[in-house]
Amino acid sequence: MQVPRATATPCPSPTAKIDLSGLKGILDAARIKNGVPGMSVAVMYKGEVIFAEGFGKQLVAEGKMDWDETPVNKYLPEFELKDPIVTSQLTMADLLSHRARLSPAVGLLWFRSRTP
Repeated sequence: MQVPRATATPCPSPTAKIDLSGLKGILDAARIKNGVPGMSVAVMYKGEVIFAEGFGKQLVAEGKMDWDETPVNKYLPEFELKDPIVTSQLTMADLLSHRARLSPAVGLLWFRSRTP
């Protein structure tokens, strides 16, 4: 995804207020330009969240998807792991929180492609 480059500015002092008023528009424009249906962004500064926003389609809020109950393969029928039991029970929350323990190095060994 291409995000417009920001101009370099000096780091604000610890007591300065950070102006992020234009960030929402910049991020949403980049999302639309790159064909991304939805995304979430959080910005932290000195250990605190100073910006958190969701953009575009919000499937969970619209009741079209849930995090904890429905297996991933209901939404992505082509998603299949080597173990059919894990495939049938793995939820979006499992994937996004890394509870499935599918690291890039090991996860690819578990993935089962339907193409020869």
